[in-house]
Parts: sequence; structure tokens; C-alpha cells
Amino acid sequence: MNILRTFDLQTNKKGMVDICILTYRRLEFTKYVFEGLFKHTDFDIVEKIVVVHDYPDKENTEYLLGQCYRLRDLGVSVIYVETRNRAVVPGFKYAMGLSKAKYFLKNDNDVVPGERWLNCLVGCMESYPELVLLGYTKLWPDDFPKEKIVMKDILDYGYLECTKKRLTGAVKANTDVDPPNMRTHVGGHMIMDMDRVRPEVHRMKNMGRFLGWSDFQLGAVKPLGKVGWYFPTIKGMLYLDKLKDREVFEEAGLDFDELCSLVNRYNKLGWTKQKLNAALERTTKVSVR
Repeated sequence: MNILRTFDLQTNKKGMVDICILTYRRLEFTKYVFEGLFKHTDFDIVEKIVVVHDYPDKENTEYLLGQCYRLRDLGVSVIYVETRNRAVVPGFKYAMGLSKAKYFLKNDNDVVPGERWLNCLVGCMESYPELVLLGYTKLWPDDFPKEKIVMKDILDYGYLECTKKRLTGAVKANTDVDPPNMRTHVGGHMIMDMDRVRPEVHRMKNMGRFLGWSDFQLGAVKPLGKVGWYFPTIKGMLYLDKLKDREVFEEAGLDFDELCSLVNRYNKLGWTKQKLNAALERTTKVSVR
């Protein structure tokens, strides 16, 4: 972990959730994320936010510091960290090690929080105590086998459980989710029960610099409880690197053509692996089992 500098804006606030926001360039995306954060977050249940700023430059730094002070003014503790890793995992591991709250949530600067997002995710974790890890993102109907969702009769939300083993061969080719790895582990946007996971965090810290998250889930997290994906999609949750539905973004007041231009520019600059044609691609896979 290559840390350039760090400083704390501490308050005495206690809460159920620590949030990690990872940023790397893409200032326009970052602004959308923080706008959604301030608009849709119930800060009463937030204890601390860790902002990890990788490869800082003047413009991004000025903006992020301004947001850190806005958060502090709301009574939320903030830890701001500048790094030089050119990778997501080191900052993620560092922030997870700082978490003292019951839950730890990670969000990158390409996912805009939707309506009551934090309440939805915490509520799901509290309602299904078997859950130890819950992934979230914008999910399209054709990607998700609804008949396999775990959902209590009295609730209108639940989760798709990940399978216990890594998918291989024909099983992977015929799985009911696209991409298939959604049936084995969750992505980087997730909320975790730290009361159960905290004793295992040292195992992830000892894994590779660039990898380790999926292996950590399979080897350390799954034995502790269920791993799954939140369902249904949180209203207003926007994945800025996945532009499948123009109307979803336009309903949120975002300029879809501008987003396409940004994805294309970020990819050419090497700030994202996502190419525009992939961002626009619609999947057609549906449940087959």
C-alpha cells in the first residue's frame, strides 16, 4: 500500500456503517457519485467514510477535500487517504482495516447511490441474518433469475445466493446469470458484516496486490454465512460504466450522450478498462435452470 498522505476529520458520531469510496481520476463520474451520496444517504446510520484517492491531481484533490469537509459538517468522521497504487484492492484492504462499525460498505467512483440505498442494504443484512456479504449494482431483468431469489413473505426485498463453489466448464456456460461469476462471488460494490468478517481481514491483507477479493470470499467469507446479491435493483442506482438503458439515466437527469463521451474518453486515457461498445451492450441471458 503506497500511501502519499492521510488526514482525519474526526467526530464523536457512532453508527452502524463505515463507507469506503475509492476514486481514481474520472472527476466527472466522481461528482455524480457524491451528488447521489449527499442526496440519498441516511447519514444517521453512518459512522465513518474513508475516501481513498489514488494518483491524486490538483483538480480531483480540491473537489474531494471539499466533499470531505461537507461530510464532516454533517457530523460524519472522515479519513482522507492519497495513494499511488493504480489498483483498487490495496485501498480497499486499507479502508477495511480501519472499519470499526458493524457493517463496511464499499463504493467506487462509477456507481451513483440510489434512493435509500444504505437503508435498503442495511435492512437486508438485518432481515436475513444468514447474510455475511451482500453485493449491489444496477441489475437488468434479463440478467437475474427471479425465481431463485430468497425473499421472506413479509418483505419486498431479498437476495440471490451465490453458489458454494467456483463455476467451471459446462456448468459455467449454462449458468442462469450473466456474467456467470455473479453466481459465485459478488463484485466490488458490496456491504459486509464486519462483526463476523473482521477476524479474517488479515488473510486478505496477505493476498496479492491486485487480486484477492474473490478468493477471499470463497476461502474466508463463505464459511461464515451466505453471500448474495441484493434484489430488486435499488431505485435510482446508476452504474456509470454500464449504459444499457438510456431512459434510466435520462430519468435521473443525466445527459446520456455526455456519459457515453466520458466512458470513451476515460478508456482512451487508460482510466478505465470499460470500452464504450461494452458499456452499451445488452445481455439476453435468462434463467435456464
